[in-house]
Amino acid sequence: MAEVAAVRDMVHAFSMMDERHGGQHGRRALVTYLRDDVAPLCRARFRTDDVRQQMLSAASRGVHLEVSP
Repeated sequence: MAEVAAVRDMVHAFSMMDERHGGQHGRRALVTYLRDDVAPLCRARFRTDDVRQQMLSAASRGVHLEVSP
């Protein structure tokens, strides 16, 4: 669950930056974070299906933020 919380925190930080500075600011950093850090976590094995679902949900919020206009 620590990884899920970390992804949620990072996505929240990127979301706050997006709200303050616009969608283009930090976008490259978000894409890099999703690709290099979050994607491997999503492919990992999870102790329970609930933890897996929570990780995928947190990741999807980051992807949604990245593609939002």
